[in-house]
Amino acid sequence: MELSDSDLDVEAVASSSQTFRTSQMPHTSSSHLSLFSPSLPWPKKIVGTDRTDRTDRTDRTTLLEQYYVDFKEFKYMFVRKCMVWKKYEAYKVWAQWLIRNLCHVTHNYHIMPPDHAIDNDNDIITHLQEKGLETQQITSFYQQIKQYVSQLYQQYHRAKVDQMTHVEQMIQTDQKITCETIVHNGKEVCIYRYGTVFIKYNRDVRDLLVHRYTGDPKCLRFCLFEMGFNYYMLDGHSFQWCLPPKAFGTLEKMLAIKTEFFASPMNACLPRYYSLFHVDRLFGAIDNFFNLDVSTILEGIYEMNPPFIEQIFVESSKMVVDMLQRSQQLKKDLMFVYVMPNWIDSGGYQQLVHSGYLVDELVLENKKHFYYQSVKHRLIAANFETHILVVGTSIARSRWDTGVKSRFMDQLSHY
Repeated sequence: MELSDSDLDVEAVASSSQTFRTSQMPHTSSSHLSLFSPSLPWPKKIVGTDRTDRTDRTDRTTLLEQYYVDFKEFKYMFVRKCMVWKKYEAYKVWAQWLIRNLCHVTHNYHIMPPDHAIDNDNDIITHLQEKGLETQQITSFYQQIKQYVSQLYQQYHRAKVDQMTHVEQMIQTDQKITCETIVHNGKEVCIYRYGTVFIKYNRDVRDLLVHRYTGDPKCLRFCLFEMGFNYYMLDGHSFQWCLPPKAFGTLEKMLAIKTEFFASPMNACLPRYYSLFHVDRLFGAIDNFFNLDVSTILEGIYEMNPPFIEQIFVESSKMVVDMLQRSQQLKKDLMFVYVMPNWIDSGGYQQLVHSGYLVDELVLENKKHFYYQSVKHRLIAANFETHILVVGTSIARSRWDTGVKSRFMDQLSHY
């Protein structure tokens, strides 16, 4: 069995060879993609049978097992077919497309976006045009994408919802998942296998997730498999980048900050966090940020490090400004620490800077500050400039003083 250096990975063992932070993450190339030829045609029919034909427990289990195989194949098909020459750029196109189309789904019981989301996504057209593709090529490609993902959704959506909302079905699936621990490059690796697909966790990451797990113990293996599959499919290798833990420690100690609005079970550093998928709630997540009722956030200090996607910056910034306006009217103490790259022409950046609530703007120079790669427990020098916008109501402004700023900047800039 071949193992990659990634601490979280998904492989199909039938083959002899084998990304909620997108542009922040470097891509590690993988020979596993050789399974799919660039000239391979789009499958005309998804493998499996219709949900209506699946009536007994055995057939339902087989259908759900095939879901992981088919979605994994869809991802690699997308990357191969999107005509972007550099594969790490193709993975960015994939991850940003998927995140955009999942972030407004109320309950992400799986990783398949619904038809109404992908039909209205024009950003992928712009994204591929920026990569040099012709409009006709893009239109043809995206039409195939929509047809394929629609077929996936129709095939598996109902079965996945049933599975994720019924503990007895989760237990049944859990019983089909095996777990083994091996030593690879001197590190313990935990492998969770379901049919021909398996997830690999670094032992430390697995132990963290087990500690965070609040669900039925009889579902633990399934939830680890499901959550790992979602994030691997999302970004390629789940290099979950976030601010360094010491920087979070400073915010927590000096500002009593307790909540981060964009995180995952693998990279959350604060006691409370919001995350994308339904299964994440079993690892302590509160909800998807975009399900948040802004009228309920009136006081406190919150950290926000959204995926580096323009649409998400724009929409989340608008929500922040709405919350600040309401709190300002009520004379409440509310503040946000908002992290983004040097996209000063972004609609999200412009909203926050010109909102009237800007308290401070920290500019961290290229290669002179760090992010934390949670699955490998190491700091990574950022190869881009980062802007951290501190925005708050009049009452909250006094919380952000030179002592907090100096300590916070020091934790971001020193290894």
